[in-house]
Amino acid sequence: MKDLKVNEKLKNLLSEKRALVACHRGAHGGNIIQNTAEACLAAYALGADIAEFDVVRSSDGGYYVFHDTEEPCSIGILNNLRNLTSEQIDRIRLVNKYGCLTSQKIPKLSEVLKKLKGKGLINMDRCWGKDFEYTVGALEIIASEGMTDSVIVKSNFDENFMQGLQAYGKDVMYMAIVSSVEEIEKVEKFPLNTVGFELLFKEDGCELVKYIPRLREKGYLVWGNSITLNDTAILSGGHDDIGALLESKDKHWGWLVDAGFNVLQTDFPQALSDYIKQKM
Repeated sequence: MKDLKVNEKLKNLLSEKRALVACHRGAHGGNIIQNTAEACLAAYALGADIAEFDVVRSSDGGYYVFHDTEEPCSIGILNNLRNLTSEQIDRIRLVNKYGCLTSQKIPKLSEVLKKLKGKGLINMDRCWGKDFEYTVGALEIIASEGMTDSVIVKSNFDENFMQGLQAYGKDVMYMAIVSSVEEIEKVEKFPLNTVGFELLFKEDGCELVKYIPRLREKGYLVWGNSITLNDTAILSGGHDDIGALLESKDKHWGWLVDAGFNVLQTDFPQALSDYIKQKM
C-alpha cells in the first residue's frame, strides 16, 4: 500500500474488508437529524466505517456541521448560513425527519468532533469556499482536538484549494472529487497526503472507471458514491442505493465493489455493510 499518513484503524480496516462503508451525513431518521454527532454515532452503530458530514462557516468565522443551501428544508429559513453570524446561528433550532421543530441546535464542529473522538473515522465534506482561507479554520479545530489522523478532508477538484493545502503544510488526509483521469494526474502533482479520490462518472466503460486498477495499485482509497440525490443526478454510472435495495444489490453495490471501489458512500449503512460481509 502507498505510504499514506493514515491512522492504524484505517490501515487495518482496508486489510480486513473488501470495501468500507461511508454513511452520508450520518444515519438519520425520526428525531436523529442528519449532520449531527448523534447521526454519526448511529451510523457507526449500523456498521459504517466512516461517518461523512458537511461543514459551513458563519460570516464571523464560526464552523458548524451543516449542509448549506439546504436551509429551507432543514431549518425553515431562506438565508444561507454563510451569511449569518454565530450568534444568529446559535438561536436556530433544527427540524427533524417528520418536519417537527426540535430543541436541537445546529452543532458546532468542535462539539461534534469531541463526541466522535475515538469512535470512528470521519469524512469532512463541503467545507470549501472561494479560497482556502474558508477551510483553514476548520482544519485548525480538527488539529486542536487531536483528530487530524481520523478525519479525511474532501474537496471538489480545485487547484487553488490544493495550493492552499500545500502551503498549510500539515499532514491532512486529503481526498479530491474528480471526474477525469486528467484531474487525478493534476492532483498527484501536488505534494499532499492524498489518501484517495472520489470518482464521479456517468457510464460504466468510461476512462475514469478503467483507471481504477491503477489507483488501487498506488494504494489509494477509491470512493464511490451510491447515494441517490434526486431524480436526475448520476454519480456512479447509475449504480446506486435505490437500485441496490429495490432491484439488485449485485447489479449496483456489487458492481461498484467488483469495479475496484474500496469505499462506498450510502444512505443505508446497515444494508450495505451486511451485503459487503456476505459478498466477502
